[in-house]
Amino acid sequence: EWPLRPGYQELVQDKDLVVLHFGSRFCRHSMHLQHVLNNVPSYLNDTRSVVIVFVDCRDPAFTPHCHTHNITKIPTLRFRYYGVMLSAGVEYRGERRSGPIARFISELLQPYTDTVYDAKSLAQVTPEEDHRIVIGFFRHESDPLLTFYRRVSGLFRGECTFVAYVSDFNNNILFAIRDMALGDNVYIGDYTPELILGWFRANCRPLVRRMTLDGAEGMVELGLPLVLLFRRPHSYMNHVSAFAKLVDREIRDLVGFNVTAVHVDGHVFRRALRAVGAPPDVLPAVLVDTLEHTFLLPSYSDLFEKPPGKLRRVILDVLAKRTALEHHDSVFVKLKPSHTRYSFIEKYFMGLKPGKDEL
Repeated sequence: EWPLRPGYQELVQDKDLVVLHFGSRFCRHSMHLQHVLNNVPSYLNDTRSVVIVFVDCRDPAFTPHCHTHNITKIPTLRFRYYGVMLSAGVEYRGERRSGPIARFISELLQPYTDTVYDAKSLAQVTPEEDHRIVIGFFRHESDPLLTFYRRVSGLFRGECTFVAYVSDFNNNILFAIRDMALGDNVYIGDYTPELILGWFRANCRPLVRRMTLDGAEGMVELGLPLVLLFRRPHSYMNHVSAFAKLVDREIRDLVGFNVTAVHVDGHVFRRALRAVGAPPDVLPAVLVDTLEHTFLLPSYSDLFEKPPGKLRRVILDVLAKRTALEHHDSVFVKLKPSHTRYSFIEKYFMGLKPGKDEL
C-alpha cells in the first residue's frame, strides 16, 4: 500500500474519499494548488469522510507511484473512493479555487445510484449524456449486494448511469447494461466482487465516447490517435448508433490500445472541420487525428458500403504512415494540457532542472 510514509494507513483508513494531489514542492503550480486545497475543508459540510494527501513526485519514495498512475503533469488531482483508485477520467480539471474543488468533492460523495421499484419507472430512466445504463436487480432493500452495488457505482461515475431495480421478480440476472447504440448485455455470473468489478470495467465505458470542449483535454492527454465522428447536433442517436456499430465490427480490437474513438458535435467543433478544408454542410464526417497530422476521410457513406473493412484499412494505413490521404497539421494536439497550468513531469524524471515557467 502507498504512499510509503509512516502513518498513512491510519490517516486514510476511515475515509470514504482520499484526494491525492500529485505535485512537487519545486513547481509553482503545485504550491499554488496546495494553498487552495488547504482551504477546501472549510467549504465542506462533512470533513470526517475526506482527507487530502500531497504526493511529491520528485521525492524518490513517491516517484514510482507517480509512474504507476501515469502522472505526466503536475499538479494532478486524483481520487481514491472506498480504497479503490478512480479512473483518470475522474481527474479534477476545473478552476483552482477552493469553492469549485469542494463542490466537485461533495459531488463525488453523493449517492450515484437511482432506485426504482417497477418496470414503468425503469423504462423511464434516461442516461446522462450518452452513458450506458447499468441496472442492478435486487429483491429487497436489505440485500447486501445492493450496498456493494451502490459503492461500486461511484467508481464508474462519469462513464455509466446506475439504477437499482428493487422488486419481487424471478430471474437469474444480477446486472444488465443497456447501450443505446449496441444493445443490451447481461451478467449472470457469480457474486464474487472481483468478477463483478471486472465485468463493469469491461462493459461500462462506451466504445465510442462523447467528446466535449470541457472533456477534450483528458482524451487528448491519453496520447492515442483519435478517430472522430463529427455529427449533426439533432441527429444524435442515428449517427452515433451507426458509427458505433461500424467501429464494433471493424476496429474494436484497436480502440483503447491503438486509437480512441469519439463523437463530437460538428457545430461546436466546426473550427476543426474548417482547418482541414471541409465544407460546412459535410456532416456527418469522420476525421483521424494522430496528434501530429489530421486526415479527413473522403466520404462518410462510403464507409458503410460493401465490401466491408474500409474504415479498418484507412486506420491501419494512417497508423503505419502509408496513407495517400491529404493531411493537415493536427487540430486536436492544441487541446493538450497547457504549460500555463501544468509542469510536465518528464523533465523531473530526466533529471533536468525546472524551467522558469515551473518555478
